Amino acid sequence: MARLRTKPFQGLDGRYHYTYLTTNLVNGKQYVGDRTCDKLPDKYIGSGSAHFKRAKKKYGEENFTKVILAFFPTREQAHAFEEPMIKKYGTLAPN
Repeated sequence: MARLRTKPFQGLDGRYHYTYLTTNLVNGKQYVGDRTCDKLPDKYIGSGSAHFKRAKKKYGEENFTKVILAFFPTREQAHAFEEPMIKKYGTLAPN
Protein backbone atom coordinates (compact mmCIF):
# COMPACT_ATOMS: atom_id res chain seq x y z
CA MET A 1 0.00 0.00 0.00
CA ALA A 2 1.23 3.47 -0.82
CA ARG A 3 2.13 5.82 2.00
CA LEU A 4 -0.97 7.51 3.37
CA ARG A 5 -1.21 11.28 3.24
CA THR A 6 -2.41 12.59 6.57
CA LYS A 7 -1.80 16.29 5.87
CA PRO A 8 -4.51 18.12 3.93
CA PHE A 9 -4.03 18.55 0.22
CA GLN A 10 -6.38 19.31 -2.63
CA GLY A 11 -7.14 16.49 -5.02
CA LEU A 12 -6.88 16.45 -8.78
CA ASP A 13 -10.16 18.37 -9.04
CA GLY A 14 -9.18 21.06 -6.50
CA ARG A 15 -11.36 19.54 -3.77
CA TYR A 16 -10.43 17.68 -0.57
CA HIS A 17 -11.11 13.93 -0.50
CA TYR A 18 -10.62 12.02 2.73
CA THR A 19 -11.60 9.02 4.84
CA TYR A 20 -12.48 9.70 8.47
CA LEU A 21 -13.34 8.03 11.77
CA THR A 22 -16.08 9.53 13.95
CA THR A 23 -16.30 8.50 17.61
CA ASN A 24 -19.19 8.94 20.01
CA LEU A 25 -17.58 10.38 23.16
CA VAL A 26 -20.41 9.09 25.37
CA ASN A 27 -20.38 5.39 24.47
CA GLY A 28 -17.24 4.93 22.32
CA LYS A 29 -19.11 3.70 19.24
CA GLN A 30 -17.41 4.56 15.94
CA TYR A 31 -18.30 5.21 12.30
CA VAL A 32 -15.99 5.23 9.26
CA GLY A 33 -16.86 7.26 6.18
CA ASP A 34 -15.45 9.20 3.26
CA ARG A 35 -15.99 12.84 2.39
CA THR A 36 -15.39 15.33 -0.40
CA CYS A 37 -15.50 19.04 0.37
CA ASP A 38 -14.37 22.36 -1.05
CA LYS A 39 -12.68 23.81 2.04
CA LEU A 40 -11.19 22.77 5.35
CA PRO A 41 -11.82 22.66 8.16
CA ASP A 42 -15.38 21.47 7.75
CA LYS A 43 -17.73 20.66 10.62
CA TYR A 44 -19.06 17.51 8.98
CA ILE A 45 -18.99 14.49 11.32
CA GLY A 46 -20.84 12.03 9.07
CA SER A 47 -24.33 11.18 7.96
CA GLY A 48 -24.26 7.43 7.45
CA SER A 49 -26.85 4.93 8.49
CA ALA A 50 -30.14 5.51 10.22
CA HIS A 51 -28.48 4.20 13.40
CA PHE A 52 -25.79 6.89 13.20
CA LYS A 53 -28.36 9.60 12.50
CA ARG A 54 -30.35 8.54 15.58
CA ALA A 55 -27.18 8.60 17.68
CA LYS A 56 -26.38 12.16 16.56
CA LYS A 57 -29.89 13.22 17.48
CA LYS A 58 -29.81 11.40 20.83
CA TYR A 59 -26.34 12.50 22.01
CA GLY A 60 -25.89 15.77 20.10
CA GLU A 61 -23.17 16.49 17.57
CA GLU A 62 -21.02 18.05 20.30
CA ASN A 63 -20.54 14.53 21.72
CA PHE A 64 -18.83 13.25 18.58
CA THR A 65 -15.29 13.75 17.38
CA LYS A 66 -13.94 13.23 13.87
CA VAL A 67 -10.39 12.22 12.96
CA ILE A 68 -9.28 12.32 9.34
CA LEU A 69 -7.46 9.07 8.60
CA ALA A 70 -6.05 9.96 5.16
CA PHE A 71 -6.39 12.33 2.20
CA PHE A 72 -6.56 11.18 -1.43
CA PRO A 73 -6.25 12.70 -4.92
CA THR A 74 -9.72 11.46 -5.92
CA ARG A 75 -13.08 10.73 -4.32
CA GLU A 76 -12.93 7.18 -5.65
CA GLN A 77 -9.67 6.53 -3.79
CA ALA A 78 -11.10 7.91 -0.55
CA HIS A 79 -14.17 5.72 -0.97
CA ALA A 80 -12.07 2.62 -1.73
CA PHE A 81 -10.07 3.18 1.48
CA GLU A 82 -13.29 3.26 3.51
CA GLU A 83 -13.91 -0.51 3.33
CA PRO A 84 -10.53 -1.63 4.76
CA MET A 85 -10.94 0.95 7.54
CA ILE A 86 -14.43 -0.36 8.34
CA LYS A 87 -12.85 -3.81 8.75
CA LYS A 88 -9.91 -2.44 10.75
CA TYR A 89 -12.10 -0.53 13.21
CA GLY A 90 -14.93 -3.07 13.21
CA THR A 91 -17.61 -0.51 12.39
CA LEU A 92 -19.79 -2.47 9.97
CA ALA A 93 -22.16 -3.24 12.82
CA PRO A 94 -22.49 -0.91 15.79
CA ASN A 95 -19.45 -1.60 18.00
